[in-house]
Amino acid sequence: MIVPSGKLGRVLVDIAVTHSHNCGYGGCIGLHAAPAGGRKLIDIYGVMGLTPLPAAAGMPAYLRINDGRYFYLDEPEAQKWSNSLSPYR
Repeated sequence: MIVPSGKLGRVLVDIAVTHSHNCGYGGCIGLHAAPAGGRKLIDIYGVMGLTPLPAAAGMPAYLRINDGRYFYLDEPEAQKWSNSLSPYR
């Protein structure tokens, strides 16, 4: 598995945040760190500022079970994320 890091990872998350904004979701996103990415992917998501969803948090029935590898950006954090990359647009 290729683990996004550095600038590529930031660009990929920025695309997701921008798409969320364009769809009317305020930039909110949720990501799952694939087990194949190992601890490295979890650490990258953390360094990029994504918030880990507590393992005890429930998930909708149509999603997989929360294995503690889910991350999210809420609306205020998504706005900060977008603002931080605005000079590059």
